Amino acid sequence: MLAFVSDDYPESLGAESRPRWKDGRSAAPLVVRWLAVTAGLSAIVATYWDGAWHTAIGRDSALEPPHLLLYSSLTVAAVAVGVWALTTAVRERSIFSVLRQRALLLSLGALVGIAASAGLDVLWHDYFSRDAVLWSPPHLLSVIASLVLIVGLTASGGGENRSMAIGIGLGAVLLATSMIPVMEYDSRVPQFTEIAYLPIVVVAALFAAWVIDFAVKGARVMAVAVSAVIAVRAVIWGVLSAAGWPTVDVPFALLGLAVLDLPVRRRVDRVVLAAVAMSVIQLVVSATGLSSVALEAVIPAAVAVLAVAVVALLVARRIGGVRIAAVALVVLGASAQLGATPAQAHDPGQGTERGEISMSVDWVDSRVTVVVEPVSSTVPIEFDRIVARRAGEVVEATIEVQGAGNGIVRASIELDGGDLWFVYAEFSSPEGTLESWITVEAGESDSGIRPLYEPPTAPVTDPEFLAASVALYLLAAALLAWAIRVVAVSKRAPVATTS
Repeated sequence: MLAFVSDDYPESLGAESRPRWKDGRSAAPLVVRWLAVTAGLSAIVATYWDGAWHTAIGRDSALEPPHLLLYSSLTVAAVAVGVWALTTAVRERSIFSVLRQRALLLSLGALVGIAASAGLDVLWHDYFSRDAVLWSPPHLLSVIASLVLIVGLTASGGGENRSMAIGIGLGAVLLATSMIPVMEYDSRVPQFTEIAYLPIVVVAALFAAWVIDFAVKGARVMAVAVSAVIAVRAVIWGVLSAAGWPTVDVPFALLGLAVLDLPVRRRVDRVVLAAVAMSVIQLVVSATGLSSVALEAVIPAAVAVLAVAVVALLVARRIGGVRIAAVALVVLGASAQLGATPAQAHDPGQGTERGEISMSVDWVDSRVTVVVEPVSSTVPIEFDRIVARRAGEVVEATIEVQGAGNGIVRASIELDGGDLWFVYAEFSSPEGTLESWITVEAGESDSGIRPLYEPPTAPVTDPEFLAASVALYLLAAALLAWAIRVVAVSKRAPVATTS
């Protein structure tokens, strides 16, 4: 009999005669895959909306609208995986059959990782102080677990095209999710050096493309998936812009993945050409202002990508195999993190609130005028300084007017470039340093009453902090390695057998 499961297989034949995979693959019901597409798209919208919310407003209630949308999306995804597990157990007449389905088990494991990251994040902030850095250990675990969940759901078709539309939809969601690690760069609030941006985009995009290559078969699949991601991100940019929220870049560099659809004989050649194409496109969009990532940061990264790609191509031609190029590009992405300097921007964490201050900023030409006035405080405070931060760069303001006691402070900051900056007002108090912040863009102005709070102090030299960080990063790496293993084994397995 056939060795795969088809939703169209006659129900009258019974479970014993029903087609099924014998190599650890079981196709999920179509309703599960549609739910996954819907949940994935909603989660992507919620993620970028949440980023804009934090940039404009700062920390808010856990029940803020983007959080509720994200929670709802994860709930739908969990229900979809649950239905998949239940139908598998019923079909096979054994609950243990779930353990034999690689993609399903991976999806369940990813859900556990997401739930664990939420709990660990609460403990992390209680023990080590609050932060909003995307690459902090519990946050990165959540991002990787979410990516792995989409990998499992994308592979839920068992490697067969039972519905091209759903397959491409899941592939687009996977590709869009793979860009979440660089969300702070695309949202114009980078925490770390911008040189890291391009290598991460290249490695993450090629990983997603590798999974899509297994899950969806057909002509121009990658071009369609990339077009869908570009369209979704363009809509998100348009809606945020129209609503007056901080916007997010459209990832035009992904267009380079269309090279993978070309009829080039050697797959390693297509991978290398795609990496080169993404680098060239990113250079163009940064140079033309279509990307907020600075051109001077993209140039050295692009040169590095090109150099590694050429070396990988030469080595692969002698040894053979696309793995050489993949490993080289992964090493490039990992090396980009070495020496990354925290910017301490984009709501790095707001501890105990001690009062409120009024802040206004006005950016004309290269000069930013800042006016600060304390409104209320539960402890005695004394003005210290005003600084602007972005992507590891810190520029201190020149104080022009400083009133006595808690009077008005007027200052100016000269900014040569950049896109969106965070302007911090810092005060000293018996409780230690207090601060508040407001964002400013070139040619724009803003003002408002902002909370005055105790900033977090990450104990980066604390052995317990380092041990916890390593443990969570290793857990995230293990989930990603599991996903790679599942796809690699499934790609090697025969599509179907008969008996």
